[in-house]
Amino acid sequence: MRRGCAVLATSRDPRRTRVADEPAFVLHRYDWSESSLVLDVFTRHHGRMALVAKGAKRPHSNLRPVIMPLQPLQLNFSGDHEVRTLTAAHWLGGHVFPRGDSLLAGFYLNELLLKLMAREDPHEHLFDLYAQVVNILASGLEPTLWPLMRAFELLLLKGLGLLPNLDAQSANLQPLDPQVLYALLAPLGLVSVEGLGEEERARLNLGLKLTPHPAAPWGSAATLLAPGVGLPSLAPQTRALAQAQARSLSSGSGSGVGAGGNPSGSALESASGSAGLPTPNTLAGLSGEHWQALAWALNSSEPLTATLRVCAEFEAWERASLQTQLRAWLTHHCGGVGLKTRQFMVDIQAL
Repeated sequence: MRRGCAVLATSRDPRRTRVADEPAFVLHRYDWSESSLVLDVFTRHHGRMALVAKGAKRPHSNLRPVIMPLQPLQLNFSGDHEVRTLTAAHWLGGHVFPRGDSLLAGFYLNELLLKLMAREDPHEHLFDLYAQVVNILASGLEPTLWPLMRAFELLLLKGLGLLPNLDAQSANLQPLDPQVLYALLAPLGLVSVEGLGEEERARLNLGLKLTPHPAAPWGSAATLLAPGVGLPSLAPQTRALAQAQARSLSSGSGSGVGAGGNPSGSALESASGSAGLPTPNTLAGLSGEHWQALAWALNSSEPLTATLRVCAEFEAWERASLQTQLRAWLTHHCGGVGLKTRQFMVDIQAL
């Protein structure tokens, strides 16, 4: 009797990868079956990845209490397909879970990473930045939220190559004039407000209709800022102009605000003086001095700390202007789709 032919030898696929003790954060989770989840995670050495956590929804699963967002983890996973298999997860500890506005801010950061980062594209410096920001969010220092969000947005865009140079005009690479207003306008880049048409100018002036944030006690954030990091001081006439803009906006429908919510000329004449500053209807940008300070901070040896310091120096109107421009820039690079977390935060604040 013939005892069969050759036996087909099988072996483990050499391309199959096994990764152990990989630092990671969970960005989002999706239901996969009655008992399993698909996780979108941000890892330090492999970038953003999709992992299936089998049985993670079961009451006695070891993964269930660990795979939480905004918490530092170490993950073990394997596989050679687009969706890998999570085999183990360990909580590293170090801080508590963010609460309140800090929690919403953390979800906003996660959505930014999901929308802007490609799969399996490592960015170790962005991972370290994200871990540092999440740690600050967990500290519960609410007054630091606004500068922290703007600093993260700027550093994320710069790290992904989506931010133009902030110390030169994008069209001709000419240096910025410290006393001329410039705007970050998608898809043009950093352009002079004086050269914009009526349509672009109207888009920018929407920022003037925003209710400026109340003066935040930035001094409470002093523990986050390294004492050795210097900040380029703004020219007195630039600061005086910004203060006049903030007073005009805060006065509501009084004499300091013209039609459409724009500051009237009389409210700003004393601030502009004979310095040759732009007229009130072009005040939706930021001065070249502000953009140069941000560019210096982004390229410093401690970019998060330095950018926090620069953003903390902004007046109310300057904060509204920068936030409006970054919002439009991020929406453009997210494919024109608004961010759900930001809209949720706006809806909550309107209640």
